[in-house]
Amino acid sequence: MAFVQLLVTSLLILVTKADVAIDIENASSDVYWIGILANPGLPIPSNGGFVLNGGQTTTVSVPDNWVGRFWARTGCDSGTNTCQTGDCRNGVECAGNGGAPPVTLVEITIKGDGGQDFYDISLVDGFNVKASIQPIDGTGDCSTAECESDVNAACPEQLKDGDYACYSSCAKFNTDQYCCRNELNFHSLMIIISPRVPLKFQMITVV
Repeated sequence: MAFVQLLVTSLLILVTKADVAIDIENASSDVYWIGILANPGLPIPSNGGFVLNGGQTTTVSVPDNWVGRFWARTGCDSGTNTCQTGDCRNGVECAGNGGAPPVTLVEITIKGDGGQDFYDISLVDGFNVKASIQPIDGTGDCSTAECESDVNAACPEQLKDGDYACYSSCAKFNTDQYCCRNELNFHSLMIIISPRVPLKFQMITVV
């Protein structure tokens, strides 16, 4: 993957390999606090987070064997150092903490199995903002991964986190049925949020 474009609701991430430069753009008018978490033993850019104003772009660098995730934190308050969604309990810089569900995750694995790069939008922890990621000038099957529907607008009452976010069934109820574990580990699971929003959630391996 030579170049990756990632959009989270209004957040655009461009990934260029060298060391890997990742451009993160907030295409909305809202202010996001970006969260970053790497796999154990790998560096965490910007100590895990930074403020990204509407229309702003910030670049971070990671090594070319990096595995980690990005997420947008919304409704953040610099006075209390907390966010309504995706909060990591550590202020602007998450410093190794993950984001609290429900939150949309953008996941990247560089030089994974077979030396290939992998990327996805994960809703296994729920949804707070729209997201997409698209490689540019890559080789192989470099299609766009995206969640471009407003899941919050169609979220069932029992999965709502106020008006700000929507839990996944697994994150909310934590049962084998919804989390595909134990005897249900190999069962496929499809959740249709609403007839108006034909979204399908496929269980993935979270990095």
